[in-house]
Amino acid sequence: MNIKRLKSYLLGLLTLVMLLGSGAAYAQEAARVSPRSIFEALEASGPNLGKITIHQSEEVRRLVGNASSRYNRILSKEGNTALVWGYRIQFFNGNQSNSRAIVQAREQEIKLSETHHNTYIIFNAPFWRLLVGDFATMGEARQARARLLKILPDWARESYIVRDKVRIINYNSTLEEGIETL
Repeated sequence: MNIKRLKSYLLGLLTLVMLLGSGAAYAQEAARVSPRSIFEALEASGPNLGKITIHQSEEVRRLVGNASSRYNRILSKEGNTALVWGYRIQFFNGNQSNSRAIVQAREQEIKLSETHHNTYIIFNAPFWRLLVGDFATMGEARQARARLLKILPDWARESYIVRDKVRIINYNSTLEEGIETL
């Protein structure tokens, strides 16, 4: 009887030691600081890692990983409408012989679905595309796509958010920091 108790005690003790050991390893892993740039990630040192030294000017280090400023500015302005880089929802892209008819039918379905978004039929040979909306941020486009897919769920597999030049009415230049980049 004592041997069974001793085995049970040792098994419990071994389990406790393993749990504490894995917790300590997790704590060490969590204590690592994630690199702020690709340069820091490459120059990181540690066990089983080689040494990499990068000789690069600070100006290039600042530019790497940042979005091009061309996406964060007003391209043109007409009255209270600004043309900026933003997002649209693509609901069709095809080059079949009936693509024009499909794109026009889908545009009518969107207009009848009581949405207030602008629709754009674009022909760039040989492709017909249907784009919907003018969104300054990716978040706005995602929300609108989700709302439209509740009304038109059959289009989910063909719908994508794409970057495009968009017209924003009463564009607030402070939104420029909020424009998400690819």
